[in-house]
Amino acid sequence: MSSKNGHDVRMNRPPWPTAAQYREAVADRDALGRADLRNGRLELGSGGVPKSYDGTFSTTFHFTTADGDVAFRCFKGGDDPRRRYAAIAELLRYVRNDALCWTEFEPEAIRVDGTPWPAVIMEWIAGRSLDAEVAVIVADDGGGDALMRLAMQFREVVRSLDALGIAHGDLQHGNILVADGRLRLIDYDAMYLPAIADLVPSEYGHRNYQHPQRRDAPFDRRLDRFSALVIYTALVALASDRSLWTRFHDGENLLFRAHDFTSNGRSDLFRDLLSNNATNGLADVLRAACALPASETPSLEEAIAASASTMSAHAFVAPPKPRQRPSRAVIPPLRVAAATTPALTLRGRSLPLVIFALGLIGLAIGVGAAAFHRGSVSQIATRVRPTFRATHVPNVAVVPVTTAVPSETPTSPAPKKKPTSRPTPPPTRVATSDMRGTWQIAEANVRVGTIVWTGAAFGVSGATYVLDARKTTIAGRSATLCERQTTLHAELAIGVARQTVPYRETNCTGATSYGELRVNDFGSDAGSFTGSVWQGGSKIGDFTASKG
Repeated sequence: MSSKNGHDVRMNRPPWPTAAQYREAVADRDALGRADLRNGRLELGSGGVPKSYDGTFSTTFHFTTADGDVAFRCFKGGDDPRRRYAAIAELLRYVRNDALCWTEFEPEAIRVDGTPWPAVIMEWIAGRSLDAEVAVIVADDGGGDALMRLAMQFREVVRSLDALGIAHGDLQHGNILVADGRLRLIDYDAMYLPAIADLVPSEYGHRNYQHPQRRDAPFDRRLDRFSALVIYTALVALASDRSLWTRFHDGENLLFRAHDFTSNGRSDLFRDLLSNNATNGLADVLRAACALPASETPSLEEAIAASASTMSAHAFVAPPKPRQRPSRAVIPPLRVAAATTPALTLRGRSLPLVIFALGLIGLAIGVGAAAFHRGSVSQIATRVRPTFRATHVPNVAVVPVTTAVPSETPTSPAPKKKPTSRPTPPPTRVATSDMRGTWQIAEANVRVGTIVWTGAAFGVSGATYVLDARKTTIAGRSATLCERQTTLHAELAIGVARQTVPYRETNCTGATSYGELRVNDFGSDAGSFTGSVWQGGSKIGDFTASKG
């Protein structure tokens, strides 16, 4: 902030008051511009001094008013917040978002030494910071289910901001509070919304959560992408391995630190996550994002979809748009990541680079053909899995990408006559009947124990069947009324082993989560099948499904 003779040129006023000056002023009720604050009760600290909650650019006081508890946020540095917070307050007047606090901007909220200063009045959130909540869970829970619930809640918060076209700008443990079982966001100093798109960022967020090139990133709705991926990956990792908390948490992070983002995946934390089957997909996506420009970081939904696949995590491919029913499997285009070959990032501007990339693709096709001819097709085909949008629209049929597995290599000599075309290996098993009827699914869930689902399957087209089921028992006890209303919806290709399909689980409150069913084996009469359940890139259990 430029200044002349100790004065703020941009505001043409003295520099912002200090925290001590605000504490002295707020104790004088006549200095407060709002009657509800003058008549309210101010939280006091030791010695009867007003208790303040100090941040880098603000000092916050807690008032209890006739209408409830409020946070009185006074500015002590940074850019002039007038336009930013006026726009935020206007947005929150008309938009309902459970993660955001109601906010009001007062241009002359408090007088310090006779000079009026602006402040923000916000909803007071009584809760724990995200890192404090994690610390309690790690100490008391012993299981990963509570941490996975936090991860899923955080994912929903990110989705809700993206749906509004806004970004918080400083997602980190201290700005995410857990109150009454919900995640709430505070501190909107770095927030982006379309009404202030022409402003420059007022700050750049916590270094342990931000992209190494954050200062070069455009000020737009993508600001949260990197920090969202960092937080979600940390929560999923802790759900899988709580020992990471004592090894990598230092009070200023969840797990990651700024040096991890510039280590090219070689830091101790990255090595641990990349070697863990539950986290290697997300960790690989994050590692690649660190080497790309900040603006090219994938959205959290794109990252989760990429991590659930075993294709290159560097290929950040947007999930298919909703309400489009594919007629056949589509192989997404490949983007060359800057993490491995920065000079080869294709932008349609250089013919030599395009020719070189086409050469690489041709080489890959040749290698794939040779591997097929050697009988290795199962090793290649099983690595191709469908990506799907986590905001999957109900009633949109999913066409599973099926994988053929070759029969065992014959020991007899090959025929002398060369075949005119390459044979297609048959599926491992082909069902001899349909799936229609009543089904029972026993899911060995690593978080809550065995869950038994009961439901029915019916055909929708060709060999594709819809399976809808509800919970009946959990860990040996009868499901509650709410639990019995929880539905599981998936669509499968009859009799095809080694298929991966998305599922949708909706509970009695309407909350929906998404994951994958990875089918390993089908009974010869389509009367049973087995596989595993995955969510957020992590395996959460195995299942056995039987008909009748």
